[in-house]
Amino acid sequence: MFRKFCYILTGFLLIFISGCSPMMKAEMKFALGKYEEVIPMYQQQLEANPDAVLPRSRLGVALLKTDRIEEAITQFEKVLVKEPGDPYTILHLGLAYLKQRSYDKAIQTWQTYRNKEMPIVENEIKRQITIVSMVRAQDEAIKALEAEKKIGAESIRPNTVAVSYFKDLSPDKSFQSFQKGLNAMLITDISKIKDLVVVEREQIQALLEEMKMGQTGIVDKKSAPRVGKLLKAENIVTGTLSNGSIEAAVAVASVSTANLMGAASTTVDKEKFFELSPIIIKNIADILNISLSQKDIENIGIPHTKSFEAFIHYGNALDSLDRGEWEDARNLYDLALVTDPAFIRASEGRDAAPGLLAPSIESIKSLDLDTIISSVEASLDDAFERQAKAKAEEKEASGGGGGGH
Repeated sequence: MFRKFCYILTGFLLIFISGCSPMMKAEMKFALGKYEEVIPMYQQQLEANPDAVLPRSRLGVALLKTDRIEEAITQFEKVLVKEPGDPYTILHLGLAYLKQRSYDKAIQTWQTYRNKEMPIVENEIKRQITIVSMVRAQDEAIKALEAEKKIGAESIRPNTVAVSYFKDLSPDKSFQSFQKGLNAMLITDISKIKDLVVVEREQIQALLEEMKMGQTGIVDKKSAPRVGKLLKAENIVTGTLSNGSIEAAVAVASVSTANLMGAASTTVDKEKFFELSPIIIKNIADILNISLSQKDIENIGIPHTKSFEAFIHYGNALDSLDRGEWEDARNLYDLALVTDPAFIRASEGRDAAPGLLAPSIESIKSLDLDTIISSVEASLDDAFERQAKAKAEEKEASGGGGGGH
């Protein structure tokens, strides 16, 4: 593995510089995977020099490798006090949280990963965030259903909105791709409004699948209160899509009262499909008696893309992602970007789409955490190897020059 090679190389360099010191003996054992043996060696180094970053970071990894996760997290946190943003520590701290099933913390930690020297690894971290987000959503869906009877009114979050997929009423079901794209755009744009909290798309998708409502399960008037309760969201948005021009009817139901709060409808020409999201959000705000600021209106009014073709490719990419067809999802994101290179959400989706070494959708749904962690580590090791190869090729192309780990 490339990371192991780097540890060994670091060890040889330090031996060359300082001789076979106690620290170097620890480094060599660390590189050979003798984690139990190196723990007291690094602890000894830290007793002599508590501010030393490298032995503390290595100690954290050794503790992590020997499943002493809480102790590992403590060491990583101390490293980040001394070296904020250290990518090596952030990577392993995220893994530690993942092993704890602290999915939110793993995601939040990896979202801070920045490493200009290793862009391939940085992109791989984005892909792992996608995987962990799906694992988290599945875990939450299972727990919500198991505890459904215990979810009381006090658990429902006010000013929280869950947006379901809009039902396709067209005779030829021509909006099946459009509905997922629209759902993603609505969630993205609602998140820009400071007075509202929106449920993430992955959480809704996982819950609908766990409820056996199908891959594109539709929430209706009867199921809306239950779905909203399970998502702990006070307001749930449902809707329909009809043919001709694009006609969207939207309804907002209160979960705590199980009543319809209001409904509205709008129609736009197919060429102006991008106007739907801001209009629907304004309708939702009116129904909820929320006054949108001028800044809110401006933010939700910025089109993600004006290309209907790119939007359909984007919707199909999301559908492939939900089915665990990682390569198809990346290809469809690419098609969206060929049609509209400025489509930022498609670019972000492509960068975050899991790679070939990612766990299968079946593993994610079964929450086989050991398999998922193994796949995450394999993907990261592969990213390090690809980064090393890219650096070697760059060095060869430039006729020499230094590189760094």
